[in-house]
Amino acid sequence: MKVDARRVGRFLADPGTTRFALVYGPDTSLVVERGKALAKRVAGSFDDPFRYTELTADQADRLPEEASSMALGGGARAVLLRDAADAHVKFVEAALAHDSESLIVALAGDLAPRSKLRGLAEQRADSAAIPCYAPDGQAREALIADHLRDLDVVIEPEALSLAAGSEDSGRVWERARTPVVTVPARPSGDPIAITGSPTFR
Repeated sequence: MKVDARRVGRFLADPGTTRFALVYGPDTSLVVERGKALAKRVAGSFDDPFRYTELTADQADRLPEEASSMALGGGARAVLLRDAADAHVKFVEAALAHDSESLIVALAGDLAPRSKLRGLAEQRADSAAIPCYAPDGQAREALIADHLRDLDVVIEPEALSLAAGSEDSGRVWERARTPVVTVPARPSGDPIAITGSPTFR
């Protein structure tokens, strides 16, 4: 399945029964950040070799074996594959052919729509494709407005444009971080209104 940009945060927090997650895109730092966050969410720690394994592209043939391994003491296991490519599809398919509680997280670059690896992640019900692109101005505005609305915060159009155009806002929202705003205490039941330029950290 395709994971929409607005659902990425929720998916990273709870991947459910997903068995294969492809994290790809031109923003390599965001790819690594999201992929590692997803793997840690499942494994709990990168320090437990029974719960977490990291493979290079040259070790992709080990995917079926690692994915089918049982975690000592039970629980889910995360297998992270770096520099994933279409050549690794056969190994992913072999790993998914066997029942397992493991989650395979593949990190890849900017894959074309016709990519076999991307197609596999998008089409399978037990898999997910998470794109990592820097949002443009309109996308940033929508992300910021939606998030603030969830917090019961109203932001004026001018302040929204300033926030979306901020040099810091792109990284902030790519990482799904919360804007830090200074506002007066609100009366009970009244939404907060932002009319100035929010700052980020």
